[in-house]
Amino acid sequence: NDKWMINFYIQNVYNGFEDNNEKKSFGMLITYELNDRWNMGYSNYLGDDTSEDADSVSHYRFYQNAFFNYQYNKLKVQFGVDFCLQKNSDLIDIENSASTFSGVATGSYSISSTFSAYSRFEFFNDPNGVLSSPFTDASGKITGYKLWGVTAGIELRPLDKLYIRLEGRRLEMDKDQKIYFW
Repeated sequence: NDKWMINFYIQNVYNGFEDNNEKKSFGMLITYELNDRWNMGYSNYLGDDTSEDADSVSHYRFYQNAFFNYQYNKLKVQFGVDFCLQKNSDLIDIENSASTFSGVATGSYSISSTFSAYSRFEFFNDPNGVLSSPFTDASGKITGYKLWGVTAGIELRPLDKLYIRLEGRRLEMDKDQKIYFW
């Protein structure tokens, strides 16, 4: 109806490049429009994309996302959080589940019909490398990505389907994760 949208889906693979037809995954997306300024939603994914030849242990994943959007005249603000839990994925004890948590806050302001300014704050905490893949950090510990970032920029839209952006970003990893230095 005008307020609610509900989607259910079945898919072959989560964020992958190779089809894994042996196992199906399930999920849903629900959005609710509070009024012409606010809407919010929730989505999830349930499935195990572990290939049959790679690992005999199931890595069943439950991924969730919640988001809130606000728009008033030229101002648009968005907030979102993600939480993922995956079985048999802890780096210390493989029989335990591992979790990932991330969040984002964005804002944009349309100065004119062709010019706008925007900003974004984000963090990503995946200590077991469930989504980011494990690697060895500077202290010799096997870990997943832990980072935060801030972005700010301006955007010029000379045509409907063309934009030019000038953007600055700072991404900072955990102190022993020497992927991004500044």
